Amino acid sequence: MNITVVNTIVSYIATVKVGPNGQTYRLIIDTGSSTTWVGAAKSFLPTNPTTDEPFSLTYGSGTVSGLKSEEILSFSDQLTTKQPIGVASNAMGFDDVDGILGLGPVKLTVGSLEKRPTAEVPTVVDNLFTEKKINNKIVGVAFSPSNQTTSSNGLLTFGGVDNSRFQGPLQWIKRTDSQPASNYFGVNMTITAGKNTIMENSAGIVDTGTTLILISQEALQRYMALIPGSKLETGAASFISMPPSSVASVPVLEFDFGTFKATLNPEQQLLPASQARLFGVSPDKRYSFVNSVGGSFTGGLEFILGQKFLEHYYTAYDASTGAVGIAPHVTPSSAAQGGQAPKSQNPTPPELDPNPTSGASSKSTLSLGFNFTRIRGYSFTILAIGVLYHLL
Repeated sequence: MNITVVNTIVSYIATVKVGPNGQTYRLIIDTGSSTTWVGAAKSFLPTNPTTDEPFSLTYGSGTVSGLKSEEILSFSDQLTTKQPIGVASNAMGFDDVDGILGLGPVKLTVGSLEKRPTAEVPTVVDNLFTEKKINNKIVGVAFSPSNQTTSSNGLLTFGGVDNSRFQGPLQWIKRTDSQPASNYFGVNMTITAGKNTIMENSAGIVDTGTTLILISQEALQRYMALIPGSKLETGAASFISMPPSSVASVPVLEFDFGTFKATLNPEQQLLPASQARLFGVSPDKRYSFVNSVGGSFTGGLEFILGQKFLEHYYTAYDASTGAVGIAPHVTPSSAAQGGQAPKSQNPTPPELDPNPTSGASSKSTLSLGFNFTRIRGYSFTILAIGVLYHLL
């Protein structure tokens, strides 16, 4: 089942009806966390609150706490589910949205319930599958770039993928074995900038709730060394800036997943010059969507592929296996939207190599040091960290 979603430049938003009265809420689509909650910008009076089940979550972009409640979620007239959600009484860092639509693996719900910190809470995808509303625990995601502040150019497909939104066969990438990325939709990848390998066979995650393309500090330094005059801005928007004359030096980035290679050309890596004032940065410079994941890691979580990567590739997320599907995307202008998703040629991942090459080692503790950056009413909603329980 296809659901149209809205590109707000820094995040994708799904409009979901909640409760018996069908109040509408704007929720960030987040494959990097798994708890669905409401009540940030617009409050919600819970129908079936569980007063002895307080919940709390810490994200890279803020915090939220409140009570668990069983509510009806309606994505369309044809797609509804009864779902345990969080109803926020306190939310910081989410002024512009009403909450989160958590589409990550169920493991990420562990630690969300204060009195039962080891309990898993079924996700939206889990319950849709249990209720036989969908045949597979798969969500297909079609994002596209936009030069407007809001554009209804995205598509979620619950239960499979939409073949009209990608080219060629969907390639499935096995979940990484490296912690903590393996708690998420985590994969292994090598990044090449031009002819230079800047990050080799490292573990990270694919996350619709993160705006930018985040790589390790060492990889970012290697990337910047190839771009004359590039520097990290320290103002409200911490972009990597460069003089316009250096755009010609920006290397093509290749993301090698083993079974699939993705590329971003220079313009796909850069903030469009027409959007500079919207982000509160100087129109006299150019700015890269590539930035640092924070800290200096030896393995475990060295990159996050966020929205600005995903706007150029169709992706699918299998909650049963943790695998990520990827293929070149088709723009909305040439693809049908809405209604029942066409049956995929390969709706579920094939048998995957149980022993993928992995150069990234596990790491039991991380200090990610993300900053929540607000830009003229917008937010770089870096939500990939999810419940910090999994990083400690």
